[in-house]
Amino acid sequence: MAEGGAWPQARWNDALHVWSDKKLASRSWQSIAPVLARAPEEVLSRLAHSLGRWLTAVAKGLEGDDQLFFATIRRVLALDVPDAPQSDEPITLAINHPMGHVTEALIFWWFRQSPSDDQGLPEQLKSMLTELCQFPGERLRHGRVLLASHLVALFRGDPVWTRQHLLPWFDWKRSQAEARAVWSGYLWTPRVDRPLMDALKPYFPATASHYDDLGKFREQYASLLTFVALDKGDAFTTEELRDRTGLLPPDGLHAAARTLRQSLEAAGEQRGEYWNNRVVPYIGTTWPSRASCKTAEIAEEFARLCIAAGEHFGVAVKELRNWLKPIRWPSAVVRLLAESGRCEDQPEPALDLLSAVVGGSTQWAPRELRKCLDGIKSGLPGWSADDRFRKLDEDARKREG
Repeated sequence: MAEGGAWPQARWNDALHVWSDKKLASRSWQSIAPVLARAPEEVLSRLAHSLGRWLTAVAKGLEGDDQLFFATIRRVLALDVPDAPQSDEPITLAINHPMGHVTEALIFWWFRQSPSDDQGLPEQLKSMLTELCQFPGERLRHGRVLLASHLVALFRGDPVWTRQHLLPWFDWKRSQAEARAVWSGYLWTPRVDRPLMDALKPYFPATASHYDDLGKFREQYASLLTFVALDKGDAFTTEELRDRTGLLPPDGLHAAARTLRQSLEAAGEQRGEYWNNRVVPYIGTTWPSRASCKTAEIAEEFARLCIAAGEHFGVAVKELRNWLKPIRWPSAVVRLLAESGRCEDQPEPALDLLSAVVGGSTQWAPRELRKCLDGIKSGLPGWSADDRFRKLDEDARKREG
């Protein structure tokens, strides 16, 4: 039918969809690629979405003519396919657009070459990726979003090309629309790479001022900012990181507190060292002191951070006590505290933490509260005369009664 000039769109879309299965992609490429190479431009425009998805599948296991693969990709890149009006999110638009599909196909092809650090991009690939980074506008922007999602790999493979062609799009002063797009791509699956952060230094701190522009990826920026502050190297000063962290709204600071807690939990047997060398300096020099930071969500993260500090629990409670306040659902914190053994070996700070996060926060006291109080009894002289203990004991009795 194709040789006779007939290109039924529905049939081709269905076929390309089926051939995108990983079991059929390579086989279909051998037979179909030469046919599509002869397709008129208007046919490719009508098939652009299914064709792009098929090329992405093909790239993961391509065997044969790379020249034909690149020629087909180049034809799709030249098409002017309008956006579907389903979203204004850069990632959603990019992964559903032929420009995003073929960009992913190029990256997958590159990964199959087993690239190594500083090897440089292959010339044929480099020329096509450079085209994606040459001009502003929505059509090429979709490709840049997908390139940004692989930013660490591209920077490690070819730092010179990445600095010259891709990183300038992260500059908010150049274009807010373009910067929002590539930052969303990078923050989709962010990874901290110190040399990359050094290269992003002109643009990374300024992104805190555009926090709301990042949409659903804004909390990923807050987490990334926290990781950088915990292991800042020489790229950023303490003052820069403190100022940018201070610009975060409450939900961003909640994400930062969660990242801080998760980082300490992930330190495993090195928690003590991580607490002393990373968390304490961060709290002292970077975390903001304004009253608006003292939300119940942040209080819960800091309570869990204290428990995660292990043998430094008492010091942590003292350090973070000003940030603790009643939380609506304290059961998870109380359970973690009961399981930690801190009530028995450090009863005073355990009682202090419980009094801060449980008091008046919920109608029903947490189930494990009694276990915590029994542990505190065993190690705290004079517990029966402590107003904090009596209040918590009353709460536990109401639940038991």
